[in-house]
Amino acid sequence: MHLLVIEDERALCETIVRSLRRQAYSVDCCYDGEKALELLGVERYDLVLLDLNLPGKDGMTVLRTLRQTDRETKVLILS
Repeated sequence: MHLLVIEDERALCETIVRSLRRQAYSVDCCYDGEKALELLGVERYDLVLLDLNLPGKDGMTVLRTLRQTDRETKVLILS
């Protein structure tokens, strides 16, 4: 399962990523909405863990943009 963690608090993001990788998930991470949209445009993810309060483009903007082209990817919102 390929996951994307989008969280601007780096320590929290890295903790989540480490924990998921220990469970044998393939995980990418980024720290802002603009990079998130870039990754979502080129990679296919089974699940996105999305913080709403992001620098650049906020989480709701990322979600709206994702849903314009992809209604299948599951999104878990962190706040």
